[in-house]
Amino acid sequence: VEQLPSSGVSVIVVGSGIGGLSAARELWRIGCDVRVLERRPQEILTGDRFLLGPSGISTLRKFPRLMRENNAIGEFPDYYVFKYDGTQLRKFPIREMLSESARAELPPGTAPQETSRPRIYAAMLSQLRRVGVLVEHGREVSSYFDDEENGAGVLLKDGTRLKADLVVAADGLQSRSCNLVYGKDVPVKPVGTAAFRASYPPELAADNAIIQEAYPADKAPQDMQLFVWRFQHELGWGAQRKDDGRSEESWERYSSPSRVLEFLAAHPELPPAVAEVIRLTPPGEAIDYQISMREPQATWTSPSGRIIQVGDAAHIYHPSSGAGATQALEDAASLASCVLLSGFDIPWATRVSNLLRFERTSCIQAFGLYSEAFRGKGQNLLRYSRWIVTHDAEAYARERFAEALDHLQKGTPFRNTNLPPGMVYRPWTADTLLAQKERGEPTVLDGDWS
Repeated sequence: VEQLPSSGVSVIVVGSGIGGLSAARELWRIGCDVRVLERRPQEILTGDRFLLGPSGISTLRKFPRLMRENNAIGEFPDYYVFKYDGTQLRKFPIREMLSESARAELPPGTAPQETSRPRIYAAMLSQLRRVGVLVEHGREVSSYFDDEENGAGVLLKDGTRLKADLVVAADGLQSRSCNLVYGKDVPVKPVGTAAFRASYPPELAADNAIIQEAYPADKAPQDMQLFVWRFQHELGWGAQRKDDGRSEESWERYSSPSRVLEFLAAHPELPPAVAEVIRLTPPGEAIDYQISMREPQATWTSPSGRIIQVGDAAHIYHPSSGAGATQALEDAASLASCVLLSGFDIPWATRVSNLLRFERTSCIQAFGLYSEAFRGKGQNLLRYSRWIVTHDAEAYARERFAEALDHLQKGTPFRNTNLPPGMVYRPWTADTLLAQKERGEPTVLDGDWS
């Protein structure tokens, strides 16, 4: 990997999820001195799979070995849709998640990919280790600070104060940076659903005839949405249902297969293979994840611009959007580009990146909520459109940086073009978006989604 000469800029990244590791990787590449703080005492390789879109995958091209590892990990499955009784309704390849025009514009062989979170996470950790950036585990941040006297930094739970020229808050939906960035408490709201999820080595089901018949090795197969997947190195399942108050917004909230089977008891028509896949889940592999969100917040930076949020700390997505990891990768690429283009003028770099990114991420948040609300109701659902999948966050920053900076410094006109063509951005909330859309009122879901 080619690293630019040292800039002398110090960076603290708080959080070692996909967004945090990506920010560390991108900022190291442009010559920053990066350290990563993680509250957990050790690596947590939980989670199962996520969708990674072309606009996220393209950010890895600057890291050839990581790109090769991603290509080896990513898979391009067919999806099967079944009734609860096992009747197949539909089969479609992953590329059909894209609009027709998006498929036409992507190079052959390019598509969103299903990615194993533990495996790509381990690859990202290894990439940082190879260049000397180590995750400092057991370093829990209790608060952020940013003032003229002390600069920007974090206060750790053990009382240690750490300062840096740039602090990247990548510590998720419950980020400790929120009060400082927003100037007020913005509550996290459960959306009313939660998901049991688990994955495990398929060898554990090798002797189970029911599973082998229903989910053979060469195939991967709405009060509850149930998912079962089979890949070469992984057998897994997910069950999204009404939240019963026992879930948490955490990848460490474990559940037992027997509790999940309690929910399935209300659906005796389910094929036996579904229960078998769940029953064989090893202890400590099934999580119970509460799906939550925060209303879109236009400001991601502290007043001085020395602290910026990325990933889930800045914008949390409903799983129906399939966009969380992709947008975290875009955030990181945009931020590093803006830091470099600014001549390492951190306050203006973060503000420009915020301006370039917010409306785009907000539109995709709305896309996820809309997809979830109207799934299975005969609505004409939006698909991953050209403006989503063909975007190049780094190139966009290069093209629009000067114009965006003038807008922030001088008030000159500026309008983002990384959005649905023809859409005029309007602030929205989860409580009003869907009703406005149904009434035919203008929303962020307007414009060309082809």
